[in-house]
Amino acid sequence: MQAGRNNLGGFDRALQTRIAITVVCNIVIITPAGHGIAFLGLIEYATLVKRAYEFTYVLRNYESALGTAAMFSLMGQVIMLGSLLIPWKLKAAKGVLLGMLWALLGFVVLTGRAVAGDTPSIISLVTGIPFLIASIGLIGKLLKEPVDEEND
Repeated sequence: MQAGRNNLGGFDRALQTRIAITVVCNIVIITPAGHGIAFLGLIEYATLVKRAYEFTYVLRNYESALGTAAMFSLMGQVIMLGSLLIPWKLKAAKGVLLGMLWALLGFVVLTGRAVAGDTPSIISLVTGIPFLIASIGLIGKLLKEPVDEEND
């Protein structure tokens, strides 16, 4: 085993840390709903466990998009973190990229109305900037890092 490397997805610690930071940045996006605000992670919990929000294909307004965005983001987070358990680096990298696509899709569903001036969408967009920066850095690192052919 090389220095700075452990068995999680064949990734070095720096890349594992980037993946974790990206997931955390996605979880802490602020979502104004009703008369309060919550982190996206809490909306994911409320959608999945409490069924407080619905998964719907009809995204009329910000509140109707919350459940859909939360489920897309949750799927992305689970896929990204689950990819750390895949021992083959190339397959793990593909899993992280797939998870990133789901998380970004959830972000787009959540913030898509920001261009129309929807205040809750703008707040989510502004608080999601760290997630976007972390995502771009993670994708760049994944695409730049060489893959060991003997392990995949």
